[in-house]
Amino acid sequence: MRTRNTHFAAGLSAVLLSSLAIAQQIPPPSSITQISPSSQIAAPRQSQAEVAGASGNTRVNSNPATLTRPQVEPSVASNPNDPTELVAGFADGQAGPINFDFAPGVARSTDGSQTWFAPSGGPVLPDPPGFTWGNRAVSGSLAAGDSAVAWGTGETVYFSTLGFHDNRNPPDGDCSSGGLYVYRSDDGGDTWTLPAKSPAIANTQTVFRDKEYIAVDPNVLSPFPGRIYMVWDDDVYRDCPQQFPETFLRRDISFSFSDDGQTWSIPIALATGCLIGAVPAVAANGDLFVVWYDCNSGVRQMVRKSTDGGLSFGEAVAAASGLVPPPNPLRGSRFRVNAAFPAIATDPTNADNVYVTWSSDNGPSHTDVFVSRSIDGGSTWSPTPYRVNDDPIGNPRDQFFPWIAVKADGTIRVTWGDNRLDLINPDGKDYDIFMAESSDNGATFGANARLSTESSNPDFDGFGGTFIGDYFGLSNAGIPAWGDTRDQKQNIYSAF
Repeated sequence: MRTRNTHFAAGLSAVLLSSLAIAQQIPPPSSITQISPSSQIAAPRQSQAEVAGASGNTRVNSNPATLTRPQVEPSVASNPNDPTELVAGFADGQAGPINFDFAPGVARSTDGSQTWFAPSGGPVLPDPPGFTWGNRAVSGSLAAGDSAVAWGTGETVYFSTLGFHDNRNPPDGDCSSGGLYVYRSDDGGDTWTLPAKSPAIANTQTVFRDKEYIAVDPNVLSPFPGRIYMVWDDDVYRDCPQQFPETFLRRDISFSFSDDGQTWSIPIALATGCLIGAVPAVAANGDLFVVWYDCNSGVRQMVRKSTDGGLSFGEAVAAASGLVPPPNPLRGSRFRVNAAFPAIATDPTNADNVYVTWSSDNGPSHTDVFVSRSIDGGSTWSPTPYRVNDDPIGNPRDQFFPWIAVKADGTIRVTWGDNRLDLINPDGKDYDIFMAESSDNGATFGANARLSTESSNPDFDGFGGTFIGDYFGLSNAGIPAWGDTRDQKQNIYSAF
């Protein structure tokens, strides 16, 4: 018995050491984003170059001008039947006593992003049963994060968000509170309910649900009209508290679906190991695609496909491989760039056309935006991804946080953050939002256009320049939303 215990202890130690080594390669979960606001005054905005293509901009969040807490990580969706009708979701720092306590913020537009306003129920989604949105360190309160918005059929819109405690130091020793919440609106985002009346997928004492994203099938002629698909990271820990990476065991890309937002299928794992940041997309024929960042065998963007509404999936296929992650932080900046997070879009005019975008290190060109395409339903992908940003090769500037959408006519639009206009800082820092389009199914992209009318200094983000979020957003109609600091505080802005 003594020998068996010794062998067991030695085996357990080996497992824990292996898990720790793997965890040190994996981007950290959202739950550890606990960055105290800097007491330093941010540097003044530097001078910028000019470029053609600026459009009108408008602020999305409706917080009072006196509120200095940040809004981050926007997601935005357009009504497939009326592209002027939009809903945006984001993590809203108006809740809680400090900058990393967020509520799920929401805004609407009915004129194609020229103006935005809060829903009739207010700019924050209703509190989840038994909790209030806000301070993650308090037992009766949850912090929100990783907002995702998707438009379904008719006027139905869904909004998913994390709800979680500080799982490194959980109140009352409880890591199981919260989980993944999915809200529903049946009137274009004006009023919201929580169909499940609880988390759609709950946390546990040893599993933290993170980085969720949703897609909805909006096609009434699809085999699965209105079906909601959700993907997320399941971080499995040895016990509670959940210390990353010390007690971390593994990460899965998990998946579930629902036809009403109330009941959800039993989650399944699509992949496991070194990975993060899954995003789903639904094709015109109802096929489902899921992409994620994978570092199990080099750095790749992996895709799995389901043709039966999420009941089963084909084997994972690499949309891109041999990638080099962007430096974290970017050269010349201090804000987090957690990984080469991908985004995915399908073509409403052709179910065989699927597109994946990301930003990765490109040597002397710094971090660039790339697109890989499949024109055979995800079976094969571009042998050489297309570099979308058109600043000169070797230009020491960064392009980051890309998103992709395909408009109703098949035009592909990619938007991203870009510091090429900063002529003062040697590696670039102050950023703008740029866009490029393709009208030939992703074979080529046209000249880049600047969408932001003013540049943003990331040092005004509320976190001393260290956190502007992990992504920006782009609606299916090609309307962008991004974190913007032109007001010397971080708001969500859009373009029209």
